[in-house]
Amino acid sequence: MCRCAQKEGIEPLVISKTMGVQPYEWPNTVLIPYPKGLQVKGAGRLYKLQQKFTGWGHIHQKAYNIRVAQAIRDKKAESLPVVLHNDPELSVFLREQFPDARIISHFYNQNTCSEKFRIKFGGSGAPTLSTAVSDFTARWVESYYKVPGGSVKTLYNGVDCQRFCPAETVPSGAPAVNFVGRISVDKGPDLLLEAALRLARSSKDFKLQLLGSTFWGGGAPDKYTQELERLAADLKAQGIEVRIPGFIDRWELPQELRKAQIHVVPSRWDEPFALSTLEGMATGLATITSSTGGTPEAVRGAGLMFNRDDLDTLTDELTQMVTDHDLRKRYAALALERAQEFAWDKIWRRLRELAGI
Repeated sequence: MCRCAQKEGIEPLVISKTMGVQPYEWPNTVLIPYPKGLQVKGAGRLYKLQQKFTGWGHIHQKAYNIRVAQAIRDKKAESLPVVLHNDPELSVFLREQFPDARIISHFYNQNTCSEKFRIKFGGSGAPTLSTAVSDFTARWVESYYKVPGGSVKTLYNGVDCQRFCPAETVPSGAPAVNFVGRISVDKGPDLLLEAALRLARSSKDFKLQLLGSTFWGGGAPDKYTQELERLAADLKAQGIEVRIPGFIDRWELPQELRKAQIHVVPSRWDEPFALSTLEGMATGLATITSSTGGTPEAVRGAGLMFNRDDLDTLTDELTQMVTDHDLRKRYAALALERAQEFAWDKIWRRLRELAGI
């Protein structure tokens, strides 16, 4: 978004929490450390009491928001439109700090909060405009925060079509089936492994890669990941190549996606508008997804879809994509064409239109 704005002579100020990963390069950035929690016995009980009586979701959330407001003042940015990402409490707080500010509260997920902040978000602390990454998520926000129907506008997620682009030549050999995301039950990688095991009974002319980890690169294996390892071992015993490299850095992801020809997003949960779906499609991968949340809005005929937890249909669709070269090629072209409708410059223009920037 910032790079798109820059092309039009606008240099957005980015304020974000410091993290343990490399940030995008943007000169006009303020990184704010989040206050550390108490490391004492009984701290958990204190946190729960604090949440109950103040409404803040985290013990130092207000302290962090004060730092954000101060950064806005230090940069003399009070008159600029403020676009907030996934933070209804901050939206309410900044309305109190800057009563005349133009605040755009953008929802990437179905973000809940305490009743105190929910009431304020729909009333005295309301942003100037609320947006969400899909029609599905917009309707959820309206219902949860009890704001008028149609008041939350859809601002779809975008995709970097320069970084996420097809390989110059299609990888040789058996088609590779790709999954990327958090390795967890809600993301459904077990469904893909189960479908692959069924497919292996009739065809062994494919391979599989699972990109991601349980805790974004940290944490010990749990029962679910151990079950996935068992399924992967069963596939390998059937002669299927299975590659599970673990956590993949954002900078390395496009090249990893280009090693595949088929992209599967088998989520059980209601995906608001999954970046992983768009990025696989932009890479020119024939796409299969579950029809949850906002995903049908993203795919819209450019891929195959199955109902939540419908292993039979997923197996049938995966079999078609693996065994039918022409079908795979056709859906790869459709996916690429559809993804280009969500290039970030188009999403930026939509934001300018909605927010009056």
